[in-house]
Amino acid sequence: MTEATGRVALVTGAGSGIGAATARLLAARGMRVVVNYLRNVTTAGEVVAGIEAAGGQAISVRADVREAAAVESMIVRVQEAWGGVDVLVHNALTPYVIKSFQDMTWDELGGKLDDEMRASFAVTKAVLPAMTEQGWGRIVYLGTGLSRRPREGMIALGTAKAALAQFARYLAQELGPWGITVNVVEPGPVEDTRMADVLSDESRQRQRPLFWFLARPCVSSLADMAGRRLAMHAPHTAPGCFARIVLRRSGLDPDRDVHTVVRPPGDYGMDLRRLRDGGIDAALVGSTMAPEAIAAEHGWRVPAWIGDHFQVPTVGVAVDPGFIPPDDPAVQAVVRAHRRALRLIHDDPATTVRYMQTFLGRHTEDETRTHYETFIRSYFTTDGQADLAVGATAITAAAAELGVPATFTAAEFYRTTPGRSTNFRRPSG
Repeated sequence: MTEATGRVALVTGAGSGIGAATARLLAARGMRVVVNYLRNVTTAGEVVAGIEAAGGQAISVRADVREAAAVESMIVRVQEAWGGVDVLVHNALTPYVIKSFQDMTWDELGGKLDDEMRASFAVTKAVLPAMTEQGWGRIVYLGTGLSRRPREGMIALGTAKAALAQFARYLAQELGPWGITVNVVEPGPVEDTRMADVLSDESRQRQRPLFWFLARPCVSSLADMAGRRLAMHAPHTAPGCFARIVLRRSGLDPDRDVHTVVRPPGDYGMDLRRLRDGGIDAALVGSTMAPEAIAAEHGWRVPAWIGDHFQVPTVGVAVDPGFIPPDDPAVQAVVRAHRRALRLIHDDPATTVRYMQTFLGRHTEDETRTHYETFIRSYFTTDGQADLAVGATAITAAAAELGVPATFTAAEFYRTTPGRSTNFRRPSG
């Protein structure tokens, strides 16, 4: 019996994409799931059928979440079936235009703002009575990094989601004393969703390290890390180095402003125990933890994703030319095998998920598939390219953090063309 078992979760916009994956994950964790949809009754029915086939409980309910009356009717149906809603995941994406500000009308910008906030207001108002009465609730809104990192033509969506993020901050402050946590999750583009069509393959986040800060409710931002106990990797490891860079960029000295608890890489089980018993306030964890799901289950927070603050091309074969030339036949054989593996990861989800289950022991098959779709598939590309500008910035930052000179350039370090001659030098330090 877990805290999630038997809880009622409402997922808006759950007929496809992230919403459907979230619904399947919550059901796999023992929750009874309400699959909200607007138009496509067939796909919503397929989500419900899949959950039931896996032994879970789910119902589908049609409602336009921008209409308060429709939302109220949906809640009445849920109450008749299972009682009040314990967990709200507001994922439904309302329409928006993609154009520059100069070409945009107020109705286009203001309309998106109104839709976004009206829907969030309506669904939150509808689920709060049951949550406040029982003194427990979890609210998660789906945001976007575009609210903080502008992209051409995305001003309507980015502005609306920025408003949603601030709305969530106020709610978190107000509802915390009632035992209700409020969080915003900002996923990257996922294939087979509208956002995947908006953002090109070039913008896929292929250089974003998959590490997150998972924290107790007292830590809602990087700034809140000051004076807190943070479990993380050793400074000389890649995750530890990246995290220290991010902390410094947020105005925190990792050696003075944060009480760092160094622990072995991957000891996430101990992190969970220490977070539960209050031994630490936050931990740096990898994607195998499915941090958003863990945070939602325990009422914790995900104050930051390392990939939002630091980028470095990392998917490749690292070669130390001091020991073996990059053109050595053995190295080239490894490179070819690596490329075949990347293609399989990208093109053969079923095989990839089966393999991932061999080391994601705490995940069900549905959870593993959700993990793959959310964090893996769109991050792994098969073109063999690296963004040298991003690489150069990362090399400079890492060298400064480690206190060593940057004795090679990104062009020397990243080989993106097979067989290309290079001036690899062994890094000093």
